[in-house]
Amino acid sequence: EIVKVKSKNLKKYGTSSVMDITNSLGVLPTRNFNDGEFEYAENINGDSLLKNLVKKKACFLCPIGCSNVTKTDNIITEGPEYETLCFFGSNIGNSDIKAIIRANDLCNRFGLDTISCGNTIAFAMELSEKRMIDEKIEWGDMDTVFSLIEKIAKREGIGDLLSQGTKRVSEKVGGKEFAIHVKGMDLPAYDPRGSIGMALSYAISNRGACHLRSSAYAYELFTSEYDRFSYEKSKIVKELQEIMAVVDSLLLCKFGARSAYGNSFKEFERLLKMATGMDFNTSKIGERIINLERLYNFEEGFSMKDDTLPERFFTDKTSRGYVIDRKKFKKMIDEYYELSSWENGKPVKI
Repeated sequence: EIVKVKSKNLKKYGTSSVMDITNSLGVLPTRNFNDGEFEYAENINGDSLLKNLVKKKACFLCPIGCSNVTKTDNIITEGPEYETLCFFGSNIGNSDIKAIIRANDLCNRFGLDTISCGNTIAFAMELSEKRMIDEKIEWGDMDTVFSLIEKIAKREGIGDLLSQGTKRVSEKVGGKEFAIHVKGMDLPAYDPRGSIGMALSYAISNRGACHLRSSAYAYELFTSEYDRFSYEKSKIVKELQEIMAVVDSLLLCKFGARSAYGNSFKEFERLLKMATGMDFNTSKIGERIINLERLYNFEEGFSMKDDTLPERFFTDKTSRGYVIDRKKFKKMIDEYYELSSWENGKPVKI
C-alpha cells in the first residue's frame, strides 16, 4: 500500500507523467537539445497518451503497473515511455501523439532503442538544417521519420550512416559540437543545463550518458531535496551511483527500490541477509562495482578526457538562460575523482 501511494502518478500515467514536470522546469530536450521547453508539450504529455490507452500492464505481482499499452489506427503497442515521447516528440519538433505511438511501434518491431534512434534522427535534422548533409530532413516531418526508422534498421541509403549512431555520424560528417552523446551513448530526456547532478552523472558514468546510473533527476526535479543548480554534487552523485549499482545487482526495479526501500543501503543489506543469512556492506559493494567497470573502460581505451559533456551545454543557453559553467563543472569532476580515490580518473584500488 505504501508503494501504491508513493507511486500514484506513475501508476496512472506511467513514465509519461514526467513530460509536464520537465517541460515546466525547462529541461525537456527540444529540437536536438537546442532548448528545454516545447511549445506543444501538452499535446504529447501523459493526459494525451491516456486518450490512446488500451490497458495498463505490470510486471508480475508489481503494485505499480507503470506500463501502458496504446493504440492508433490499426497499431496496438506497448509504450511509449517518457523518453520516447521526448525523442520522437519534442526533440524532433513533433507534436502528434499518434505519430509517436507509430514510431514507438516501428522501433519495437525493428529492435531499435528509441532514445538512440530518436536522438540520431534529431541530429540528422540539425545537420540537414545546417546543410551539412544532402538529405532534406525537416523538424516534425514524421513521414520522413517513419522512413528513416526503416532505413536505419535495414541500413539502406542514409540509414546506413545513421545506423552507426550520433557519435560516428558526427565523426564522418561533422557537427561534433551539437552531437548529443557521452562516450557514444545518446543522452536521455533530462537536459543537464537545468539539472547539474545529472550533468555530472552523464559525464562520469561508465556506460556514458545514462539517467539510470544515478537517477539524480528524481531528487533534483521531482522533489526539492537537492538544489538542481548547485555544483556541490560530487558526494551526492557518487553515493547515488553506488546505490544504483547495488539496485542493478539485486535485479530490483528502480521505481520499486525508490518507493519501497527508499534507496537505502541498510534496507538492501536487510534484504540480502534475509535471502542469504550473511552480512554485507552494500556501500562498499557499489563502490567496487563502479571501480571494476571503470578499470575495464580504461583497458578499452577510455580515459578522463571522456568524462565530459557535448560542447553545446557549455556554450548554448536555453531560452531560460540555462548553461553549464565549464570551470565549476571541471571542479565538480575533480572533486568526484578525489572522493573516489582515482588518479587521473583511474581507480588505484578496487
